[in-house]
Amino acid sequence: MYTVMYRNGGLLGTTSVMGPGAAEDYEQILQDFTEAAIKRQGQML
Repeated sequence: MYTVMYRNGGLLGTTSVMGPGAAEDYEQILQDFTEAAIKRQGQML
């Protein structure tokens, strides 16, 4: 499992990706997922 913890203003969030591959295999997926999560937070709050 690979996890990113991020701060978006006063909020703290995490995104995770699970899989059998190496970290490099999931780097772009995790980055895209984190960016989407931050965008979604902005829409919901």
